[in-house]
Amino acid sequence: MNQFWQFAFCYRMQGRFAVVSSARLDPVNLGEPANDELLERRLRKIVLKNIGILYYWLPTNYNPNSALYDDVNSVEDIDKMGEDF
Repeated sequence: MNQFWQFAFCYRMQGRFAVVSSARLDPVNLGEPANDELLERRLRKIVLKNIGILYYWLPTNYNPNSALYDDVNSVEDIDKMGEDF
């Protein structure tokens, strides 16, 4: 298995489907205290990004404040993302 795919926040396929994993978004799984609000905010951002891409056919971008930010490599990147297209 490619080292890059040891974990992922989401996986999109066929331009129609997405699988979103909450495991890497949960602070508890990252050795931090439980924080349901933070988990929900992270999950909402990833789901929103997928809706923008798959339903509205919006392009991703390299604006770290955008919900469509393309270079997401960590939960810190997700935390910086906005919730607006």
